[in-house]
Amino acid sequence: MKRPSKSLLISAFALVAIISHVVMFYAFGLKGNVANIPLLLTLTLGGIPLVYDLFRKMFKREFGSDLLAGVSIVTSVLLEEYLAGSIVVLMLSGGEAIESYAMAKASSVLRALANRMPLMA
Repeated sequence: MKRPSKSLLISAFALVAIISHVVMFYAFGLKGNVANIPLLLTLTLGGIPLVYDLFRKMFKREFGSDLLAGVSIVTSVLLEEYLAGSIVVLMLSGGEAIESYAMAKASSVLRALANRMPLMA
């Protein structure tokens, strides 16, 4: 079985962390640092690798809309808006996961089509 991609793991972790933050904050009434622990974990375990990859792309002069997402992750941490930063991590990693899935699916379909091609015309 194929191992899940890094972006899929980050997006799944971010989704679980955001849901747990919302449950702790609204259902249990936990305020402050306790409710922010899942969000801080998301920004640490998911945001740092994503921002690092974006900075590597930036130094290779590969600019894209992902760079704006990296800036917003860093800004949300500086402004202590951890929920917003975690949502951006979820959007960025989720987009990468969907893109890699679509590429793999298209590649397998093209391979199957190439295998059906007649060898002699």
